[in-house]
Amino acid sequence: MVIVKSFLLICLALVYPLIPGTLLLGFLKKKNEEYRLASAYVGGALLCGLLLSEAAFFGLRMGMSLAAFSKLTAALAVLFFVVCSLLVLAVKTIRTGLRDMLAGLLQKPGKEEGVFALAFVLVAGIYMLHPFLLEPGHDTAEKVVTMVDTGTLSGWDALTGEAGTVQGNWKQQLENLPVFYACLCRLFLLAPADVLFGIVPYVVLFLVFCIISMFAKLWFEQESRGCAWAAVLFALITICGNTAYMNTSFGLLHYPYEAMTIFSCVLIPLAFYFAMAKENPLWMLLVIGNAVFAAGIERALVILLLQALCYVIAWVFSRLFERRGN
Repeated sequence: MVIVKSFLLICLALVYPLIPGTLLLGFLKKKNEEYRLASAYVGGALLCGLLLSEAAFFGLRMGMSLAAFSKLTAALAVLFFVVCSLLVLAVKTIRTGLRDMLAGLLQKPGKEEGVFALAFVLVAGIYMLHPFLLEPGHDTAEKVVTMVDTGTLSGWDALTGEAGTVQGNWKQQLENLPVFYACLCRLFLLAPADVLFGIVPYVVLFLVFCIISMFAKLWFEQESRGCAWAAVLFALITICGNTAYMNTSFGLLHYPYEAMTIFSCVLIPLAFYFAMAKENPLWMLLVIGNAVFAAGIERALVILLLQALCYVIAWVFSRLFERRGN
């Protein structure tokens, strides 16, 4: 039964962001740009992450119980999905883009798409077969277990579970991923271990592979072939990175549920991508908002600095090419 619920929750996590992502893509995509699954999924994930993180921050500040917060989150998720669906159906161009995108998924996959899928399965298989342990210094799992056991979002020690005053200031309370994980445990009646080790890793991996696809589209003229080679290279680096303690690939395989992993493997690459692709600034605001509410203000400032650095480097190179052309 746990396997069935975990599988259904993974499917929900892979499908749910597509509707809000398609809506966002319809309003922000460049002229004559096609709707793409990767961009729609990433955009929807950023919107959902921002919405749920703000709800978690509100729940923490109001001292809500886990049961009350879970009901609030479920109501917001349903309302958000319904509103986005109605807006997608109301705008003809967005509705057409969603239909074309889904029609493309039903076509017979080519060799390049098969290679991309194989690369994803290899990395996911490594995670599935390898018994990863909890890493010292990362207290996300302890926080989730304490929230589920006590039924509250705050007012206890995260490591011991004992009652006490709320520790930390409001900046530290912005790290709300454990609240969201505990909410999933409550809504779907799953143990924290099932959520953290059996669901979150595969969703994070899929999100990372979508980002690889977006970079490949930016770098290669032949989208499918470039996507496949980029995915294979990433899969090899990640599998080999399993032996290099505390690097990015190690974190993606050993603790993908941690805020720092999502920050380094998802949000920072997206910051570079949106800067390189010269996308609408609203994309960057979504990235920064997710960084603030998922990983804290200090790490969001890092993204701002990286974003500024990207624009400076792009400006310098453009000036050099202009001078060489003259």
